[in-house]
Amino acid sequence: GAVDAQYIYSGPHAVINLKGQYNAQYVTAQNYANPNYIDSTSTVTPDYTYKNLSMGYYAMFSIRPVVESAFLRNMEFAARYSVYDNPKNSTWESHTQQINAGVSYWFNWRTVFKITYENLISSNPLNENLGVADSKTIQNILLAQFSVAF
Repeated sequence: GAVDAQYIYSGPHAVINLKGQYNAQYVTAQNYANPNYIDSTSTVTPDYTYKNLSMGYYAMFSIRPVVESAFLRNMEFAARYSVYDNPKNSTWESHTQQINAGVSYWFNWRTVFKITYENLISSNPLNENLGVADSKTIQNILLAQFSVAF
């Protein structure tokens, strides 16, 4: 299931845009063969199960000034926070958190230049039963993007 929300405020000095989304996906629980179980005395691989639930959400805020200056009027400042979690105790279990902030310059309604800073943190928790090591990755990214919609 999913839920989306958006609110736009168009005031005398600024246009403010708030957006958010939450989504979740559940797949019926199953028994899975443990890919890391090794027992030389048995040909049977023990099964394991987990709650197969993935979920994610994000919230975004942007503001555009309403002023006389054409240059400032074409600027948009935005920030976004998002989280995505894969199923706990699965072999692909992970937790991803993303924070970004940037500024856009709109040449017209379909042409934009953006500069964005992004902080991305991904972690995979320790799962000894499945042989998954605890790991964490942190990425700091500076992006420049020019887009034209056709």
